[in-house]
Amino acid sequence: MNSVLTQVNTHLMIVIADGPTQPQPAPPPGSDKFLTIVSWVGWGAMLVAILALVVAGARFGFQKSHGGATNEEAGKVGWTLVGCVLIAIAGSLVGALVG
Repeated sequence: MNSVLTQVNTHLMIVIADGPTQPQPAPPPGSDKFLTIVSWVGWGAMLVAILALVVAGARFGFQKSHGGATNEEAGKVGWTLVGCVLIAIAGSLVGALVG
C-alpha cells in the first residue's frame, strides 16, 4: 500500500511540475474574409484620419495667418495626431494586450 501511494505521489508531482498546457490560438475557418474586411476598415480609417489632419492643419494655418488662431484650433490638430497614432498602432496594441 505504501509503495502504491509513493508511485501515485511521484506521478502527481511529475504532472504538476509540467504545468498546464496552453492551447495555441488559431483562427476559425472562414475568418480570412473577416480579416480582409478588418484590414480594409483600418485602411479607410487611416485615410480619413490623414484627411482630417490635413483639414485641421489647413484651418489652423488659415486662422494663424489671419490673426484669429486659438488654442482650440491647435488642440484639434493635436487630437487628430493622437487619433492617427492610435489607428496606426491599434493592431500592435491589441496583440500586446491579448497575448
